[in-house]
Amino acid sequence: MSNVYVLKNGKVEAATGFIEKDALLFATPKRRIDDFVKQNWQQFKANHASILKAIEESRKQ
Repeated sequence: MSNVYVLKNGKVEAATGFIEKDALLFATPKRRIDDFVKQNWQQFKANHASILKAIEESRKQ
């Protein structure tokens, strides 16, 4: 199963064979959206913690 699709004349189809140059190509991610959200949430928490730590250290000085 292909995860590359083509949009031509308002129709979305799996990309196979010759594709006209005015068609729009796009691909679906291999990761699920849940994995993406979980990774971004974990990164947000880590960034937030480091920002709070930097603010706390700056107040001590």
